[in-house]
Amino acid sequence: IHLIAMGNSDQYGFNRNGDYFAGPVLEKNAHTFVTNGHMFREHRNKDPKKAIGSVKYAGYDPKGMQRVELIVHMDKDKAEEEYQMAKQGKALSFSMSCRVPNDRCSICGNEAKSISAYCEHLGRRMGQYDNDMRKYAFAYNDKPTFFDISRVKNPADRIAHFLSYSFNEGDDICKAASA
Repeated sequence: IHLIAMGNSDQYGFNRNGDYFAGPVLEKNAHTFVTNGHMFREHRNKDPKKAIGSVKYAGYDPKGMQRVELIVHMDKDKAEEEYQMAKQGKALSFSMSCRVPNDRCSICGNEAKSISAYCEHLGRRMGQYDNDMRKYAFAYNDKPTFFDISRVKNPADRIAHFLSYSFNEGDDICKAASA
């Protein structure tokens, strides 16, 4: 599957979870999808042995669409549901997970290593506009290590969807993605 993992928050805004990934951060760290990542379903990512696929390529396009794109190989047996959906030309959506040393508040700059250390802005008003500061409250994720790309029903990033599918059916490769 060729898919969009996420967009540059400088271009697309923070995601539905309030996470912000700047373009230079994505350019520097997109490769960690390959070195550390696996394909899962709905972020059930505790055990890599339960992965339904693997990330073969990750790249960030700084001059074009400003997004991270992946090439993912999914195992037909482990990902039977996704395989059948893709064969029918149905859209699959995705969501990533990463580890960060801390989240940094867009309003006050507080650096939190855990949710319990969040400031008032991230703890109670994530994604909301602060009239006094004239800013939205979101979490900068400056040093992500990506370890999960999951097929999900509701992606946090608004552009995290498939671009194309390819199937190895014997000697033929078939495409089922709509134009």
